[in-house]
Amino acid sequence: MSFHFLNETVKLTDCTAAIPPDLSAYTVLHSAAYHAGGDFGQMLFQEMAGRGFSIWYNHYQILRDITITDETVSAVLKLHFSLQNDVWFSIQQMEKIIMREMQFNIASLPAVQSSLRLSAGRSYTTFDIHFTPDYLTLYGEAFPLLARFLEQTGRGVPGMISPLNGYATPEMQGIITEILACRYTGEPRNNYIGAKTGELLLLGMIRLEKAAAMTNLIPLREDDVEKMQFARKWLHENMTTPCSLKELAHKAGTNENKLKRGFKQLFGSTVFDYLTDIRMEKALSMLFETDHSIQEIAVAIGFKSSPNFIAAFRQKYHFPPGTLKRRKNAGTMKPLDP
Repeated sequence: MSFHFLNETVKLTDCTAAIPPDLSAYTVLHSAAYHAGGDFGQMLFQEMAGRGFSIWYNHYQILRDITITDETVSAVLKLHFSLQNDVWFSIQQMEKIIMREMQFNIASLPAVQSSLRLSAGRSYTTFDIHFTPDYLTLYGEAFPLLARFLEQTGRGVPGMISPLNGYATPEMQGIITEILACRYTGEPRNNYIGAKTGELLLLGMIRLEKAAAMTNLIPLREDDVEKMQFARKWLHENMTTPCSLKELAHKAGTNENKLKRGFKQLFGSTVFDYLTDIRMEKALSMLFETDHSIQEIAVAIGFKSSPNFIAAFRQKYHFPPGTLKRRKNAGTMKPLDP
């Protein structure tokens, strides 16, 4: 396996048996691993094969600016997530594409040349699922956008399924983590990874259909996007002590109206709903992984009272948090990490 940048050819070596120590934190169990290193930095590619799909978890540590080019021999249909840092793509016959951190989209790449631009002094992490056309066709009936996209793909036209990238929700990020952390082997692993992959595709298509159908979009400059990203990051870091929408807009350096509209346009959710989602994901994790009481969990995620937390949890998951508590205490529930 090899790829090209500038006038050089970089060979990937199989490192499945021994991933380089400084990249060991990115190890995915039971996957095939490939490594490349040089004065440009180093890269680690890991593949998990599934039924009708393959998952690629890639990490790049870059020392100098490079542009990686690749020419596909056969058509590729992939669901791409940029997990760390913004990534710039260039695909033959298309305009340049930027995938910001935590954005995703589905791309169709027939036998065309594509390139990936990486900047010196940065690390990048991507998560891709390559699907067979037959696999995606099974979902076409539920998602007209996907059915139209597959027709376009059949004609050999490169493109993205939605003109707007989606942002991975906390739930989607959790599924990716669960896939990468899976410790099962054999048939249990195949079933687990297969189920999680299907779930991730469903959630992604729901968001991409909404993104493709969005109207009355407001123009967002580069600095506007950075302000929305600041607001999102602030919510993650301060979920226990949130502020008003007006205060958050001030912290981000924008006005309340632009924050409301721009945040929903970029992330597919209102500021309040996004905060609720990340709180509920944190609560779910604590219920599985700790012995904290309902009251302690409520306080830990920023609720002043457990009744308000219980009501929000029930609205999100359709059952109260106490149900999970009782199942865990009875030993009938396994932890999230298999």
